[in-house]
Amino acid sequence: LVDLEKGSVLQDAGYTLIQLQEWHKENPNHPASALFSSAPNVKKPVKTPEHISVLLPYQGTYQSAAEAITAGIQASYLEAHPSFQKLSFHDTASMGSTAAYQDAIRQSADSIIGPLKKEDIAEIKQQKNFSVPTLGLNYSPDIQDKQLSQFSLSPNLEIDQLSQTMRTQGYRSTLIIQDTNKKSQDITARFKNLFEADGGQIADTITLEEANINLSQSISKALDVSSSEARANNITRILGEKPRFIPQRRRDFDSILLISSAHYARQAIPLLRYHFSGKTPVFSTSAIYNGHNDPDRNKDLNGVRFFDTPHITPQMESASHTFAARTLNNLRKTDPDHFYENFRFHAMGIDAYLVTGARYLWNYIPSYLIAGSTGYINKNQQDVITRQLQQLVIQNGKVKIDRYHPNQLKTWQLILQTAVLHEN
Repeated sequence: LVDLEKGSVLQDAGYTLIQLQEWHKENPNHPASALFSSAPNVKKPVKTPEHISVLLPYQGTYQSAAEAITAGIQASYLEAHPSFQKLSFHDTASMGSTAAYQDAIRQSADSIIGPLKKEDIAEIKQQKNFSVPTLGLNYSPDIQDKQLSQFSLSPNLEIDQLSQTMRTQGYRSTLIIQDTNKKSQDITARFKNLFEADGGQIADTITLEEANINLSQSISKALDVSSSEARANNITRILGEKPRFIPQRRRDFDSILLISSAHYARQAIPLLRYHFSGKTPVFSTSAIYNGHNDPDRNKDLNGVRFFDTPHITPQMESASHTFAARTLNNLRKTDPDHFYENFRFHAMGIDAYLVTGARYLWNYIPSYLIAGSTGYINKNQQDVITRQLQQLVIQNGKVKIDRYHPNQLKTWQLILQTAVLHEN
């Protein structure tokens, strides 16, 4: 009944609601009834948006992002083919966000997507409260309104899931290697707080200067390989001959978190292997991968794990099993040479359209997940759009869903089972 593939979810909210009401009445004892927060009520009519206005900056710094988001929205509109629905577009860069919002309202918009910039969302809130359901394409905890939902591609969401998953998989102590970028350091600070609050430990935080011409020496120092080499030199001096020696890195961490740009990561990861990081798992953020399926170039990233949408994997390039997958692949086919430059913003546009059309379902089924392009989408109690991401890994230069986690989880399970048996 709430499958996007059925068509009525996006095309006819009233009809979908009638179907839900009938099903709920006929199946009061069905386990799925527990998913409803309240019984669907057709006496409170719900309409599919008839006029969606899009407010984006089509000039200046954010132009390319705005154009990619627009392409995603338009492609979704064509895929849904709602004959009664209208799209209009307003340039916040030339008009200003408040004027663009007021212009959309004058044109009888009943739903709005945008603005993109935090300050534009804040300006509308300050000058005039949001008068129709609005999906802001950024997030600020200081901006709240009953008509406003916020949707962001912030790396904070990845870090939240990464920290939780690392602890669930049994990792207890991690070594953080970061570059000097402020965004990287902000991500590091957030990860530290989350990981330590969940009982994890930060073995060390190493900041590597990007201008450092001897990156290999810096990473060797971070892994403390020199202490092992010093011990070997002492043994050589005492024995008077050089023994067979394999350098060892420090042993106070069971995982590595690399927070840096993709360019920097391509240099750092091979050096980590060279300096005996061994099978220690390396985690990172989605910033290390630009979406290009280029195994020769990406082989330097082999073994790295990160969280992102599974739609970036090569296996998904021909996928058509969901609305989002078909729409994203249609965009890829339309402009294959430039698609990956802003593919995450393409995906954001697709999901913005899906949220705008299907969010009424959250009033009745709060746990309803939209199978989107940026992940599985839901909304929290603060009206912030959340995304469930997938743990991915790069193998042989290709991104794959990480179905095997070489970690200590099984060991912890055995400890727990032993404790339970002993208690009984």
